[in-house]
Amino acid sequence: MSISPKQRWSRTRRLVLGLLLLAVPACGLSDYEALMQKTQERVERFQDEQKYLDAPVSIPTEKDKEDHEVPLANVFFRPPKGINSKPEPQPRNGLMWKYLPGKRSDFVVVEMAFADSDSEFANKVVNSYSGLSRVSTPERQPPLPFESWDYKDSQYGYSINIYKGGAKQIAVVFIFPWDRRDNLRKTMDLSLGSLTEKVSAARQRYNQKSPWILEKQSGS
Repeated sequence: MSISPKQRWSRTRRLVLGLLLLAVPACGLSDYEALMQKTQERVERFQDEQKYLDAPVSIPTEKDKEDHEVPLANVFFRPPKGINSKPEPQPRNGLMWKYLPGKRSDFVVVEMAFADSDSEFANKVVNSYSGLSRVSTPERQPPLPFESWDYKDSQYGYSINIYKGGAKQIAVVFIFPWDRRDNLRKTMDLSLGSLTEKVSAARQRYNQKSPWILEKQSGS
């Protein structure tokens, strides 16, 4: 008899909670409470990601010296729900790769840009959008590894985010109805928080469809 995803999730949760209870004598009550808090936060984040984010995007490719197609950056990133995982065939202005919405999305488009090392990268990204007014950018809690700026025009909001400290320079830009900015802030933060260079581990967690890290033991 096959087990449904809901039943599998329920069994896994009971197993993990049972293991946590067994750990109480060894780690003490205060440590157990901290562990439970961390576990609850993990579950809530997983549920939010399932609700607000879509499948990880395909990173655009370019040809290397041996004429092989290779990604412009080795990263994992999940866009907001309703955004297509594949970019348009060519970048806008030779820089911004567009990920268009499907039949239903709260966002107009998500765009990404990539560079190896360019001191003008952030300026080039910002300048690829014309006729915008700068607005205050809300602080993110907890902070994310991005430099961020918010802009607007008469209809739309633009959240421009530059990834810091990675092997590649990466920009993520969300374009959305301006009057929905506050409501969409959580989705944008979750999406930015999904971007990581630890691609294998992130994809494994995504494919598991579970907040628990269930790794097979060697030889199993």
